[in-house]
Amino acid sequence: MYRDAVAYVQPENMHLVDTYTYDIDCNWKLIPENLADVYHVEVIHKSTFGGATYSTERALQELTFTKYGWHKEYVSGTMAPDAELLFGPAPWLANHEKGRLFAFSAFLRPNFYLFARADMIQPWVAYPLSATRTRVTGWTCIPKEFVGTPAFDEKVRILADFARKFGQEDAELMAAMQKGLRSRYFDRGPMHELEKVIHHRINRYLDAMEAGHELT
Repeated sequence: MYRDAVAYVQPENMHLVDTYTYDIDCNWKLIPENLADVYHVEVIHKSTFGGATYSTERALQELTFTKYGWHKEYVSGTMAPDAELLFGPAPWLANHEKGRLFAFSAFLRPNFYLFARADMIQPWVAYPLSATRTRVTGWTCIPKEFVGTPAFDEKVRILADFARKFGQEDAELMAAMQKGLRSRYFDRGPMHELEKVIHHRINRYLDAMEAGHELT
């Protein structure tokens, strides 16, 4: 079950500190695909969280597929400038073997993601507005123990600004992808082995359409 897979990051013990919403000129299915692939991180997000602390190899190795979606634990710095744990690690992750580079992601079909780091979780939802426009809403949550600690508001603002920065990086990429898909020069080709998560998603779409009913 999805709930069992994410239980150890303890979302019920988190406190919401920021909500951000933005619209992207792309089909909604590009959102989950972009959030699932591992190879764009070190390119598109190189100036934010895709630097030296991110491991593409670990993100592929520690992957589990389920009928509900997928989840994985891997190595990545947190979603803050220079991968700094502004509040410190979550108490229940303080002794995790990956330390400050703990990272976890879980997808629940068709449009929900949960990203976790050593000190926070960030759920994301994609809402289709039309065939070529999507609304993305994300939340940043930190452990309840950190609420009201010194420089709390300042640190929350840093996290909020950072979330909008890497969100804009994704938005620009997905808008460009949508334009590319609509081009008469677009040529479909075989999927690369790095796209195993996207392949899994597409197969689930095909299974649903061939069965003549929605995914259950």
